[in-house]
Amino acid sequence: NREAVRMMQAAKAKANALAEERIGNVRTVKAFSDEDHSAAAFKDLCEDVYKVALYKGRIWGTFMFCM
Repeated sequence: NREAVRMMQAAKAKANALAEERIGNVRTVKAFSDEDHSAAAFKDLCEDVYKVALYKGRIWGTFMFCM
């Protein structure tokens, strides 16, 4: 369970880091020209967060079933 929590935090941190970087660069021309790539990269990282959340849910479900 602790490993699942760590994995969830790491996945969220990656997605948030990318979001912060891109939002911070909104005023630059490069950020606007790279918008599609940034959105796709953020979507991929959010999918990683979702997968980790599913994994964590399975662990919690198994643990709660055993109680």
